[in-house]
Amino acid sequence: STLKVKDPRNNSEEVSSALAVHHTPQKGRHLVATRDIEPGEVLVVEESQASFVLHNSTLRSHCSHCLVRVTVPLPCPRCSLVVFCSSTCRKRALDTTGGHRLECEVLPVMVALQPDLDVALAFRVVAQTGILQLKQNIQLLTTKGIINSLEDNNMEKARDSVGEIVDNVNKLKTKGIIANKKGNKSEKTKQKLILDINKLQYLLDETKDGYEFLYTLEGNYDQRTMDEKKEAGISAVILTKLLLLCPKFWNQEYNLFDVSQVRQEDIELLGDQITRLILNIQCNAHCVKELKLTAGKPLNSNQYNNIGYAVFNKLSLLNHSCTANCHQSSRGDCKVLYSVSSIARGEEVTMSYGERFVSHSKVERQKNIRHSYYFTCDCRACAQDWPVFENMALKFMLRCCKCAAPVDPATYKCKSCHLFHKNTKKGNKKDKKSHQQQKVPQNVYDAPTCQSDISKAWVGFNQAYENIEKYHADSEDRNRIEKLLSVMDKYAHLPNKPYIEAQEAFIRWFDLNSAASFTED
Repeated sequence: STLKVKDPRNNSEEVSSALAVHHTPQKGRHLVATRDIEPGEVLVVEESQASFVLHNSTLRSHCSHCLVRVTVPLPCPRCSLVVFCSSTCRKRALDTTGGHRLECEVLPVMVALQPDLDVALAFRVVAQTGILQLKQNIQLLTTKGIINSLEDNNMEKARDSVGEIVDNVNKLKTKGIIANKKGNKSEKTKQKLILDINKLQYLLDETKDGYEFLYTLEGNYDQRTMDEKKEAGISAVILTKLLLLCPKFWNQEYNLFDVSQVRQEDIELLGDQITRLILNIQCNAHCVKELKLTAGKPLNSNQYNNIGYAVFNKLSLLNHSCTANCHQSSRGDCKVLYSVSSIARGEEVTMSYGERFVSHSKVERQKNIRHSYYFTCDCRACAQDWPVFENMALKFMLRCCKCAAPVDPATYKCKSCHLFHKNTKKGNKKDKKSHQQQKVPQNVYDAPTCQSDISKAWVGFNQAYENIEKYHADSEDRNRIEKLLSVMDKYAHLPNKPYIEAQEAFIRWFDLNSAASFTED
């Protein structure tokens, strides 16, 4: 498959070596590029930590284990509600760690209740864990210092982040990367930061089976209203009642299942964990989407269907940006993260949480982000109040290599600092003097040459776009789009419509080359 990480980390084939985990008090855990990243690079290919198919007709059209569209459905031997794509998926779903093994007993009730997506996903997480493993996980978190004690494991006291945990069993200490307020660091401080960065990297190498990761996701508890916490608690009570109807959930801990034999402390522990999971999942889960293709219609007229909901370990490390430099495509319960613009070494790697500047105004984005994720976005699009797509410039302008303002296409002079962007053998004394006065190096790019390079790349992009519209996009088309985005990242002033169109074409290319699409007559 072309959708593979080409330079994976030593301990993880699903993550690129171009990524590293950093931590700051302002951003929390986040990913940073360790080298320059070109557009179109696959950075993460990750299977979900937990996922489920939507509780509607999708249960009959998509595999309940891996979420891919089913061509020859295999039924569950115990219920008539779900299907599987293969005997392998069915076996995995019904084994001791499978999501459907316990869910099977109460799925009719879940379908009738139609719980919120985060509630249903929290149930799937707990159902595939079991009470015995759940208690062992909590004991492990206590030993590591993530929870001070089993009696103290409520969500307010068991605060943040896996990235801040060190080997101190008595106390949870902050070990994140904290910048010196004066801007300079002693040699000892620098060595400490290097050490702390190295401690965070295991987050990219962990296997997908990690309850610790789910437990320590950001839930924004301090920003939640009491009503929101109560709602999560009520949902947890309902799910706990349902699990009391599932003998398989308890029989690893209790030899004979009898509700009266279940200890009250176990019920309280279960309810507490479900509540925390619901709040964590609300801020970190991903919709699993499928691109619906209709024969004879252009690609841009097709729609995406939501088929499920999932939570991912590695992808949860990415912060939001309204002008994200990465995007993701679905392959069942597997996500492919790839770059849609050039990312410089040291730059943060970001994705959109759903609100993109091309389709939503700054006011809409800020309102929705604060409501759903409890922070105010300060990305470039928000800081500069970029226009939505329909209000952008139809044609691109070059970007000044000194002040980043647009360059006049007629005069080749920056509209702000008036730097002349044209090299000529004959030269122009006035323009050369201007360069010297502004202390700009003589190797200022030649605007006509750059415009020509972008125009040539645009010809190739048009060919790729035509192929994508016909649903026949190959690796050569991927290279054509990459070339256009690379040269525009280098020279073009943003935002502009051609650049956004190239990014959208890239997204469609990845969707077409994943297992996320199907064709309807």
